Amino acid sequence: MKKNIVFLSMIIRSSIFLSLLSLVARVDSSPFFDPYISIQYSKAFDQQALYQKNKNLMYRLGCAKNVFKSQAQQGRILVHENISGNYDFDANLSGVVSAQEIIDFEKSCMNILNSARRNALAEPVVDAAGEIAFTGLLAFALKNAIAGDSVGGSMSLFSSIVTSLSILKNSLRPLYNLTAWPDNSLKILEDHFAKNKCYIPAVLWPKIIAEFALARIYKTSAERHTNFIDFALGFTVYKPKPLIIFKDDMSLQDVKNELHKRIDDFFADYTGITDITYIKINVSKFIDALVERDASKAVEQGSRYIYLYGPGGIGKTHFVQTLANWIDELIPVSVRFEDLVISSPHDLEGNSELPGAFLKVLRNQLIQNKRGSILIIDEATWLNDPYMISSAKRMFNGDRSKLITSYFGSNIDGTGVSLELPAMLIFVASNDPIIDPALASRFDTVYYPAPTEPALVAHAINIAEKSKVLKEANCPINKDAIAAVINNLDAKNRNFRFVAGNIESFLLALRDYEKSYKVKDSIYAM
Repeated sequence: MKKNIVFLSMIIRSSIFLSLLSLVARVDSSPFFDPYISIQYSKAFDQQALYQKNKNLMYRLGCAKNVFKSQAQQGRILVHENISGNYDFDANLSGVVSAQEIIDFEKSCMNILNSARRNALAEPVVDAAGEIAFTGLLAFALKNAIAGDSVGGSMSLFSSIVTSLSILKNSLRPLYNLTAWPDNSLKILEDHFAKNKCYIPAVLWPKIIAEFALARIYKTSAERHTNFIDFALGFTVYKPKPLIIFKDDMSLQDVKNELHKRIDDFFADYTGITDITYIKINVSKFIDALVERDASKAVEQGSRYIYLYGPGGIGKTHFVQTLANWIDELIPVSVRFEDLVISSPHDLEGNSELPGAFLKVLRNQLIQNKRGSILIIDEATWLNDPYMISSAKRMFNGDRSKLITSYFGSNIDGTGVSLELPAMLIFVASNDPIIDPALASRFDTVYYPAPTEPALVAHAINIAEKSKVLKEANCPINKDAIAAVINNLDAKNRNFRFVAGNIESFLLALRDYEKSYKVKDSIYAM
């Protein structure tokens, strides 16, 4: 009988020892152990009750349409932050959102997140307390079943004490973590999502939350998951945008008229340009969409894609950049300009691993909190590449209200996630016309001719007068010589790019020639 008791005691001690090993593994204190590994992100970012509590605020911020699917709001309420730190509504809407309200709401969002973090840090401590309690109860039971002064009873009691001390020792780090929270590699991203979740399209929430969990669990692929999260958090589609303010109290029609006049003046420097009306029409439609509060109305007659084609170096990109500057001047802080070069179908439309061109442009626009983007896709010779035509047709599909992407996952029917697309004025530029009739029909096509000779001369003089190289070389600028050279250029070189790239070398060579041969009486004389 005594042998059986001793044997039973050994089994119990072995069981306790194995339990201790399991606990030690769970509360590993190595630098590779993530103390937040057990965080429940579904609870950390569960803000639905908070949205209900702050329903009025959600409507005033303009994100009620996003967070209350059953009470979808038509359009978006657009507000801006003024000098006093308040968010003001458009003139025909009532209500104000104070900066303090935003601070209080964000604090509540962080309280939910921090509660989940605290629970994750406390879990090893709770488990350890349970282990100690179980060991104590087991020892108490053995003490009652076995004589306290017996060998088995003494050994079991001693074993339970040693085991409890070992568990307590390994619980010190988790206990310390509860008082001084350890570093969190995902803290910045978690904080940002918690504070801005209501502005990010609800369709993206599950994917973002899943990526947070994957970044915690799979350390070897953590960078890929965090890169996705960082990209997705930029899509604050429903965040309040700056209030439209026209320069010098101009009216909407005044702004359109001024832009039309500047477009006419710009193309006065070109010979025989046709279809300039297409540019004016689409610019007007873009301005309407830019100032329209109701997104559904903004796309009813939105701008079309504009295709500029003509010889290289004649100023297609320069015009679009200039147009963006004009709009930014007349409607301050409203638009963003972007110049893209596409080289493959993946660059254009993206896939499940890569965001496409329009998705990147949209994110950049939202990051800078702009109302719209002016985009030029340059060197688009790929529009006539059979390998690219299908991809181009899918992207330039004419639907300017939605952007469908597989990068954020797929719906049940297999289609990509659909995002609301703010105002975009999209130019595509190349040297040749589009061959495929179906693809060409999706664009308003404008032949972009060569610049006039006076425009090239003025451009050359402007480059020369600003040249630091010529100034340091004490090289005089002979305007008559510049005009003569422009007049004698071959047709293929009569463009801004060639002139800008060669005017400095021409003037230096001319100076050296005249020094060597002492030329005095000619049109090239300085």
